[in-house]
This record gives sequence, structure tokens and C-alpha cells, in this order.
Amino acid sequence: VGSEKTHQGNIELSKMMESLLPSKSHCWLQNMPFIGGDRSIHHTIRLLQTFGDVIRSTPEDRSIEPKRGSFGPPIWLPGRSTKIHGDLDELLLSDILPQWVIMCRKGIWGRAELPREAELCPLFVSMRRYVKNPDQPVPWSLAFAIHAML
Repeated sequence: VGSEKTHQGNIELSKMMESLLPSKSHCWLQNMPFIGGDRSIHHTIRLLQTFGDVIRSTPEDRSIEPKRGSFGPPIWLPGRSTKIHGDLDELLLSDILPQWVIMCRKGIWGRAELPREAELCPLFVSMRRYVKNPDQPVPWSLAFAIHAML
């Protein structure tokens, strides 16, 4: 009798929990643009994966020349050089990542490596690994670092 009562209680609890769930699968993501929208970590990973193709197709002796406006509207407002407006995709893909690729390929001070650089500048070390192996999946640590930086 006790186990039957417990079983009945579990069924009722399960039905109550199901009634609280949204009717459509993942419909709660629609109202959370930071999880599923253009500002999400998944969007940052997609951008890094796309940029990996650019790194792969650019020879090491050439620098990446971005086409301004290809990744969104211009980020700098005329007359207001201290504020960035809108989406940061253009800034990331046209300015930040191409310059980091140059730093990773040519080094900050040539090709010298710093002692304990993994502890001193982990973002640069992670970025250099990404530039050396653009075919590899984008590490979550790099994606979080880039996302936090933006």
C-alpha cells in the first residue's frame, strides 16, 4: 500500500511538472536573445568557425584583408569616435581577429615565446593554437574569452 501511494505521488508530480513545461520544444529560447540570438555564445562560435576557413585559405606570408561592411554596418559613428554602436561582428571579423592572426603568425616580438606564457597570457596562447589549427573545433575556452571581450 505504501509503495503504491508513493508511485501515485510520483505520477502526480510528473504530471504537474509536465504542465509547467512550454507546449513547444525550446520555445523559451525565443525570448532570450543572449542564449539563442545574435549575441549568444553559439553565434560567437559560428563566427570563429567561419573565420577559421579564412585563416586556412590565407597563406602564412599574406595578411587577411577584410572587406569593410561585409559583416554588418560600420561600427564607428561619424563624429563620435568614442562610442561603438550596433553589432560587434564587424569589429571582431574586420579588425580584431585579422590583427590577432598577424600576431599569432609573426609573434609579438618576432617568433620568441615568453617563459610561462600559458599562465601570463592564456588568451594569446589559445588564439595561437586556433590559428595554427583552424580545422580543429573551436575550443570553448577561446569562444568564452572572445565573447567576454566583446
